[in-house]
Amino acid sequence: HILQRYHNVHRAQFEELVPLAQKVAQVHADTFPAEVPDLLAYMQNELLMHMMKEERMLFPMINQGVGRGAAMPISVMMHEHEEHD
Repeated sequence: HILQRYHNVHRAQFEELVPLAQKVAQVHADTFPAEVPDLLAYMQNELLMHMMKEERMLFPMINQGVGRGAAMPISVMMHEHEEHD
């Protein structure tokens, strides 16, 4: 559910949003905040790295029934969620 509803959707949204922001920044350089495209690209990179950690480390642990053994990775992921917020 998380992959379908959130991760894949976020990937697709940022793939559209970053180039669109860059285009708008070029066309409307006199009025559009110049930092927006770089900020969106930074957010995209951070989110992609976070989702990769979840998909490669945390989710497989949960699927294997590791239970309490996943406490540390879950703690790290929750901390990253708070930082991203």
